[in-house]
Order: sequence, then structure tokens, then C-alpha cells
Amino acid sequence: MAINPITTIDILNLGDDQLSSQAALVFTGGIPGGGNSDILTLRMDQNIDPPEEAVETYDVWCRGIKVPFTSMTQATDKQFQVQIRIDQNWETIKSIETWYHYCYDPKNATALSDSLTRTSATMQYYNGAQEVVKLYQISGLKIKAYKIESSEMSSPDPLRATLTFIYTLWYPLPL
Repeated sequence: MAINPITTIDILNLGDDQLSSQAALVFTGGIPGGGNSDILTLRMDQNIDPPEEAVETYDVWCRGIKVPFTSMTQATDKQFQVQIRIDQNWETIKSIETWYHYCYDPKNATALSDSLTRTSATMQYYNGAQEVVKLYQISGLKIKAYKIESSEMSSPDPLRATLTFIYTLWYPLPL
């Protein structure tokens, strides 16, 4: 049986690659506490790390052979991280800190209810013409942690922060 070799035309017909830089996390439900969701979206220029989707498994053994099955239980971690540039007036961090302190206030160990501290967002992927080609809905989004990175006095790079979010649902939307 002869196998046809792959040609250059076959490779070109696959189309262009999706560039990793063509993505945005858009806070469609706003930011609890009134933060500027547009500036936060625009300052996410380095790393958006979507969660892994996973399902629990269990094993069935038959005559010494292990057969894995998927269960009806989700195994997804339900959290993800993004990195942002901090603006000179710290507006992005002020928005995040307000939201975080609505979720948990360390001064008096209180928190607002989840219905007041969760929001929605979309993860959008763009093609070369800046058209949305893949869209995910994120429901029940909530800030879990934030960390301002180390200040390096000799660095010309902008100061950054890493934000960790939890969520309820992450699912694809039709375009």
C-alpha cells in the first residue's frame, strides 16, 4: 500500500497558524466594585492561561487488562491566571484590590455574598483581520488572588501583576 507524500501545497492548504498574541479576556459583566473593565482587558498583554478541561476517570479491569472510563464528574481545576501591566496611576490594581476586598476583607474577615462579587467574561480569539474566530463564555468569574511582581530598579520593563481567578462555567459559544 503506497502512502502519498505530504506536499508543500498540503501544508499551505492548512491555513495560517493561530497566533498566541491574538486573544483577549473581556469582562462583559463589568468588574464588581466599579473598576474599569476596558483598561484591565487592554493591559492583559503578556499571558492569559486558560484552564484545562478535564473529566474524572475510573478503571475497569477485565482479565488483567485495565480499561479507563470517563465518569460523570468534572475534574477541571476551575481557576486560571492572567498577567497584566500596571499603569502609572495604578488604576488596574485599585480596581482589582476593590474587587478582592469585596470577596474577602482581611481587615475584618468579612466578605460580600457571591452574587455581588462574581461577574462574567468572554475569552476571545482573533484572526489576522482582528475578527473573533473563537469565543468562550466564562460565568461566575471571581478574583481569588493577585500578586504584584518584584520591582527591579534597573529594568526598563513595565511593572506587572499576576491575577488568579476562579469561575463556575467555561464553555464555547457559537459565532
